[in-house]
Amino acid sequence: MRYPGFVGPSYKSSAYMADSEELINFLIEKNETPNAPSPYCLLPTPGFEEVVEADEGPGRGSIQVGASEFFVQGFAFYEYTGGTLTLRGTLAADANPATLSWNGPAGGQLFITSGDVGYCYDILTTTLTTEIVSGATMGAFLDGYFLCIDATTGTLRLSDMLDG
Repeated sequence: MRYPGFVGPSYKSSAYMADSEELINFLIEKNETPNAPSPYCLLPTPGFEEVVEADEGPGRGSIQVGASEFFVQGFAFYEYTGGTLTLRGTLAADANPATLSWNGPAGGQLFITSGDVGYCYDILTTTLTTEIVSGATMGAFLDGYFLCIDATTGTLRLSDMLDG
């Protein structure tokens, strides 16, 4: 059965009595073929799909390196690759977000700040070096160097070139 006007452009007026159409979680696409059975079609919008669950607490930071996703959830540091979740270590935790920085293929390391502590993770050897620097509120990678700042003292620290 056909419903004329059922699929078509939507419009939500500020005066809901005038027009209260709203299209949620779909995109509308006009059919360009003159003899198409319907002038418009509805396509689902891109969204999120749960692929893994870790229960240690709220997500605090993440970074993608190649085919791997590294993330800090609560006090835990994880790697997710090819459908497999691996716990890579535990970190100090506080209310601040964790920061994760990568020094590229030449360095092969991640610098992680969590709970005012800086950590270095070697991607090739899968080794997490704990507490390489204390007072590391935030971290970053810039021009070959890892940087970390201590928000309490305003101190900026710099690593060696491509070496956390």
